Amino acid sequence: MALSYAQEVLIDIIRVFIILIHLLSYSFNFVLLHLVINKRVLKTKVYMMNMITAELILNICQHLVIEPSWFFDDVNFKTLGIFSFIYMTATQFRFLLTFLMSINRFVVVLSPEKNVFFSQDHLTYYSYSIWGITTLFNMVYFINDCHYILTPLNYLWSIDCYQWKTSHYLEKTYYVLILTCIFNIFVVIYVKLRRLCNASTAPRISRTSAENRRTKENIFVMQAVVIMIIMAIDGAYNVIRKNNQEFFAETPIVLQYLIGSSIVYSSSLVNFLIYFVFHALIRKHVLNFVFRRPRYVPNPRIFVHSVSI
Repeated sequence: MALSYAQEVLIDIIRVFIILIHLLSYSFNFVLLHLVINKRVLKTKVYMMNMITAELILNICQHLVIEPSWFFDDVNFKTLGIFSFIYMTATQFRFLLTFLMSINRFVVVLSPEKNVFFSQDHLTYYSYSIWGITTLFNMVYFINDCHYILTPLNYLWSIDCYQWKTSHYLEKTYYVLILTCIFNIFVVIYVKLRRLCNASTAPRISRTSAENRRTKENIFVMQAVVIMIIMAIDGAYNVIRKNNQEFFAETPIVLQYLIGSSIVYSSSLVNFLIYFVFHALIRKHVLNFVFRRPRYVPNPRIFVHSVSI
């Protein structure tokens, strides 16, 4: 499809913002990696290492699968099939890992003594298992000549699979995000209800402390909802487009490009949202590193019972 000069300029501007998203994602993830290596964050080490790995893989695969279409009009996406499958494997891994995080919180709050099942060694084993399962499922499709195809002008993923006519299992993994969000919200509700039940025996705290606690709980719920939306929006976008093809056919191509690219590349900012926007302690460590501030050492009495991802 031939584009006018004005459309090409607008699309080039969008691509500049995409490059900036990549730079932010790479920079932030390498700062997180530095914090993990230097043991600034210990409780979340396994989770963070895996989230960093997954997001870096997504960025690299975006370079190899999506961005060649910026320079070449005749890109054969089937020849890039292996990178598409790696991209989807990392995407599904994050779905399942965030679900594991929510189960971890749920178990710790409900029965703290069961937290032994979420030690660093156990989490490492669970993470390897998730990588193995998602890789195996994708390889089954890959060796049966199934392909992920990307429409470059609207960033719409489709699955080309002649062997099986049934719905692709990838569509089912999006339900994991809904379960994750429900688990996280349930944890907050349970903590609030338990606090109400123990109100008569619990030690009194200041109004400021109570307000800070409520603020943190509200932020946690907001994080659960926002992360679910960001990670599930590409699947929702595909469904909406399939059911409203006539509407999108009349939508300006630049607007389609903007919507599609925003949805796809928002996946590169998940770690930034989780570990900077919504995580005060790690945000302090990141800012201390960036601005070369003296290292901040929290009071262990404050953080000993916190459950972080």
